[in-house]
Amino acid sequence: MDKRKIMIGVLGVIGIVLVVGLLYSLLTKDSDDGSLVDSSSEVVLEQESSQEQVDQEEITEEASFPVAANCGLTKNVTEGPYYVSGTMELVDGNLNYDNYSGTEISLVGRVLAGASDDAEPIEGAKIEFWQTDDDGNYHPNSNGTYEQYGTDIISLRGYILTDAMGRYDLSTIYPGYYEGRARHIHVRISADGYQTTTTQLIFQPEPGDGQTYSTDSIAQSLGSCYLMDMTDEE
Repeated sequence: MDKRKIMIGVLGVIGIVLVVGLLYSLLTKDSDDGSLVDSSSEVVLEQESSQEQVDQEEITEEASFPVAANCGLTKNVTEGPYYVSGTMELVDGNLNYDNYSGTEISLVGRVLAGASDDAEPIEGAKIEFWQTDDDGNYHPNSNGTYEQYGTDIISLRGYILTDAMGRYDLSTIYPGYYEGRARHIHVRISADGYQTTTTQLIFQPEPGDGQTYSTDSIAQSLGSCYLMDMTDEE
């Protein structure tokens, strides 16, 4: 069986510098007059740890996430040609509900808003994920709405709502490779009172991949802070 790979992180959102782990994004809060403020916000990123199992309760209100001050501003990217709206809420955070083969991974963390020393969690943030299977195929291999395709075609797509502490816990498989892109997972975050944002998590290549972080223009535009570094479990 493939070894399980674990990441722990935080989805950093609005404002100034935030404490962030491996997973992150940007939301921009509405201004007092109802208009949207600039979507550029400083977000920091640092790998937190790797472990065989992650208990949701271990990510507590008092949990501390080290600051990596070299990651600068968070960056949004296009949703791409494969976004499907209206997908279902994931049961137990399992994106691989159709049991595709591949190396299992977990993405665990929090969605926060505010300054790094007093960042507040966002409860009920909707985090949408979509990715390719181990062979590099999206399901469907197009965009549209959930109603267009239905459960027989939709897969490796869905969303999680954060809890009162802004926590999320996603289980899935290592994203597959397809020509022209480094391996990646799409992330789209929305919450009441915040501007929706979309980003990508870039993954390390496997032997034989024709595209890597260093040759992928989207990955390069995001920067190395969006490059996921995962550890095989013994």
